[in-house]
Amino acid sequence: MVSLWDFMKLSKTHHNTIKLFCKSSSFQENGEGVKIGSIFRKAIWEKEIILKEDYIDNFNWEFKFRNSQNNLIIHQLSEKICELKFNNCLNQEIKKLPLVSVCIPVYNGERFIAEAISSILSQTYSAIELIISDDNSSDHTIAIAQSFQAQTSIPINILTHQNLGLAENSNFCINQSQGKYIKFVYQDDILMPNCIEKMVNLAETDPDIGLVFSPREMFFLEQENINLELIAVYQQFANLHQSWSNLKSIQWGKDLLADPNLWQHPINKIGEPSTVLLRKSVFRTIAGFDPELNQLVDLDLWWRILAQFKVGFVEETLSYFRLHTQQKTCQNMLEGQAMDLNFYDKIYSHPDYQLFPPQFRASSGIDL
Repeated sequence: MVSLWDFMKLSKTHHNTIKLFCKSSSFQENGEGVKIGSIFRKAIWEKEIILKEDYIDNFNWEFKFRNSQNNLIIHQLSEKICELKFNNCLNQEIKKLPLVSVCIPVYNGERFIAEAISSILSQTYSAIELIISDDNSSDHTIAIAQSFQAQTSIPINILTHQNLGLAENSNFCINQSQGKYIKFVYQDDILMPNCIEKMVNLAETDPDIGLVFSPREMFFLEQENINLELIAVYQQFANLHQSWSNLKSIQWGKDLLADPNLWQHPINKIGEPSTVLLRKSVFRTIAGFDPELNQLVDLDLWWRILAQFKVGFVEETLSYFRLHTQQKTCQNMLEGQAMDLNFYDKIYSHPDYQLFPPQFRASSGIDL
């Protein structure tokens, strides 16, 4: 839930530019903030909206008084019509935020995709579009995704196509995106409410930052038996960022590629796509996810970005990585498929890897 006051803080000059009107005797106009979830976003972007009975019944309205610690909770309005009007200058302030394209490449994701979408629509950062790219699912994924379109003013683009595979589907999302930044959220995963806001704030401090990442919390499926193999995966991959020898808030990616611990386990010290924010402009100079790789598709892209751009690190858990045995990533971890010949071949021959620092080439064990 997003409070009105959070948005008002965008500019101190706008504190008195918002007026709230409600056709209800129990409504207090001198309120400082109101929590109304996606309905608030509609008011921000459309400047004016009429909320009727079907909306009112789904929300609790909370008004916080500026000069008092008292809270007034209104569970039912005496007249079920409410109108919100916002000053246009605040609307323009919101629109100045860089757009983030949140992308969910999905295949048969009916089990968890509602949680993933809900976490996206609950972000404190408002300037987002959501792209759901369905890879010819045979379950109810599309219907679940469509059910969210009527609940929010955030653009939700649901795209369907023949099966491409995860790497190509992710690249398809990149090509369809309109944002300055791209935030992948895989169908099993969940974002913390402040995830995008924190990552964008850091990325905006330096135009050379091509990638921002943060720690993520791994969690098990409640109804699934937690066996010793899953526990072993958790213990090995829970705190990836701690494997770097000198990780900073902002640094050149080549410094990380020269890290003496780079090739030590775990080799992917950044994490999965759900814990990464990408600057879209990096794809002007490098290719996207490589569908020719069987393993380490994410790592290959992260390393190629690090070779040419700075990397940002937010030292705060901003996402949740769901761990279950049906998950492809988990299966790879359990089977120990850390490397494949295609990956080594790419390191040896691909032009992008010729840009890597000498320490990387030396520590790889491959004479480039």
